[in-house]
Amino acid sequence: MENSTSDCESFMANSSVVGNLSFETSSPEVNIRDNDFPLMMECISYVMICVALFGLPGNILTIIIYVKIGLSESINISTCALGVSDILAVSFITWNAICFIPAFLRLDVRFLPSEIVVFTGGATSEMFGATTAWVTAYISCERCLCVVFPLKIRHIITRQRSVLIIITIFTINIVSSLSTYLTVYNFVFTYDVERNKTVLGLKLTNSSEADALYNFNFVFSSVFMNLLPLAFILVFSITLVIHMKRNALWRLQAANETVNPTNINSSDNRAQRKYMADMRVSKTVLTVSVASCILGFLYAVRSLMAAVVPGFQPMQTYGAEYKLSSRLLLLVSEINSSMNFAIYYKMGSKFRGTLRHLLRLKESGNT
Repeated sequence: MENSTSDCESFMANSSVVGNLSFETSSPEVNIRDNDFPLMMECISYVMICVALFGLPGNILTIIIYVKIGLSESINISTCALGVSDILAVSFITWNAICFIPAFLRLDVRFLPSEIVVFTGGATSEMFGATTAWVTAYISCERCLCVVFPLKIRHIITRQRSVLIIITIFTINIVSSLSTYLTVYNFVFTYDVERNKTVLGLKLTNSSEADALYNFNFVFSSVFMNLLPLAFILVFSITLVIHMKRNALWRLQAANETVNPTNINSSDNRAQRKYMADMRVSKTVLTVSVASCILGFLYAVRSLMAAVVPGFQPMQTYGAEYKLSSRLLLLVSEINSSMNFAIYYKMGSKFRGTLRHLLRLKESGNT
């Protein structure tokens, strides 16, 4: 899930735009050796590209499978929307990584990668990362309501309502982000001395209105776009696990079984097997939710440090540490957006069956 200020991690070598639009270039990056920092950033970029080789096909295949299963169920619509958001997030993060690879920087492209990536690889990945967080929160809510109100869920969350909510999530995230960054940044043609040609670059809008808008978006992204959906994910997931455990124990008691949840012996009893399966699902859901919340919390801490710790901004005293931490968080966020296919395959029997059916059809077509 992408987060606030990630767009600033790769900004031009002579500017700083974290929390405000002020420029400070007098303080050098002194805490990571000059030879080590570019190498670490380059290595992380290569890892990002490798992760994308799994994440992009996996999310595309996830969408195909759920469309094949059918979109009559609202949960399948939400899952497809999550796949679309993850594809976009991983794609822009990958572009961000490419702009840090020396081989690409040496190409005779008609733009400045170190500047263009701020908007096309930073702001955009942040935008769809926040979208992923909110869609995940909605899916957690939907699954929770399915367990808490199993007889009323079809009337609470309908297919039409689910589509409307998904469209609203995408619209709010895209409009709020683009309106801010299109105001703060301008695409301009500038003369590049090294290439001896005019290329496309990025320019900050120097005005008090742009500064105020950026500061507002900084807080808005940190709190509303990241921490709030992750709080919802955690609450809904904990509620889901509690109710699943309660329902599983009720089934065991109804079957006149005396069960110690910490010591269930393997047997052919159907109730016991169902109990064990529910506990595995509960632990998986809770683990994924906690991991997402930890990731969002780390981004919030990084953003807070950038706002209150002197020098923890690009091109200041701790500029290298800031950029490196942003890069690592981008990588973790990309992994988070790329792992859904593996989770669905492990947890969903219908998902596995549909995938195997598609593979058999492909093999039959080739023969």
